[in-house]
Amino acid sequence: MSKTPKSFEDAIARLEELTQQIQSNETPLEDALKNYEEGRKLVQFCRQKLAEVEQKLHILDNEELVPVDLDNPPQAATVKTKAARKADKPAPASDELWGNVNHDNHEIPF
Repeated sequence: MSKTPKSFEDAIARLEELTQQIQSNETPLEDALKNYEEGRKLVQFCRQKLAEVEQKLHILDNEELVPVDLDNPPQAATVKTKAARKADKPAPASDELWGNVNHDNHEIPF
């Protein structure tokens, strides 16, 4: 199977077949090498499909989109969601929100 798979699931199924063939120790060396090369292409295909799905999820979640570089994936610690970025900002003090409120008699300055 040297053609592009129709789906992610097809690629995974083919990868499983190739893995079994390589691990069987009955595959000639040249065929094992061809299977390995095909497997690398399938892995790249699967990574691309997963990246596309991740981008779509970001769109659905109204998150900021970032370019996908499959050769240099971002470190988990450097990728932050909007919620995480918000959490980094200190909450305003209550006086900033409400102004000078007389806490003794619970007056609200409206």
